[in-house]
Amino acid sequence: MIALLAVLTTVVPVGMAVQWEVAARVHPAINDIATDTQSPPAFWDMPNPMEHPGEAVAALQRQAYPDLKPLVLNLTPEQTFERALALVRARGWTVVASDPQAGTIEATAHSFLFGFTDEIALRTTADGPNTVLDMRSRSRLGRIDRGVNARRIRAFLSDMATPEHP
Repeated sequence: MIALLAVLTTVVPVGMAVQWEVAARVHPAINDIATDTQSPPAFWDMPNPMEHPGEAVAALQRQAYPDLKPLVLNLTPEQTFERALALVRARGWTVVASDPQAGTIEATAHSFLFGFTDEIALRTTADGPNTVLDMRSRSRLGRIDRGVNARRIRAFLSDMATPEHP
C-alpha cells in the first residue's frame, strides 16, 4: 500500500513536468498574442505598459496560430463593448480599465496552478454596420506561454460569437 501511494504521489508531478516540457517544445517561444498583428490593441493602464514585441513575434504567431483573427460581429460598438465587458467579468478576470468611449478594456487573468498574471486588452472598432473586436493577451513573466494566450483568445472570441453568451 505504501509503495502504491509513493507511485501515485510521484506520477502526478512527473506527469505535470512532462506536459509542461512538451508544451514548451510544441508552441513557439512567444508570450504576446494578438488578433491584429499589424496594429495590436495597446496596454495603457497596466503597471508596465509595453509595446507589442514587433514583426518577428507577429510572424511566429501567424505561423503557429493562423486561425487567430479579429472577430466581426453584427452589433454596434456599444453592444460589443458591453458584451465583452460582461464576459470578462463572467470569466473572473480583473478589470484594470474600461473606456466605453474608446471601446477598450484592459484586464488581468491568473493561472490556476501557479497564479501567474496575464494581461488582456480588448478593442472594439466600428466597421460599417458591424463591429470588429480585437484582442491581445500576454504573459507578464517568461518568454514562452506554452499556448495559453492563444487558447484564451480562441475561447473568448468563440464565446463572443455565440449569442447566448453575455
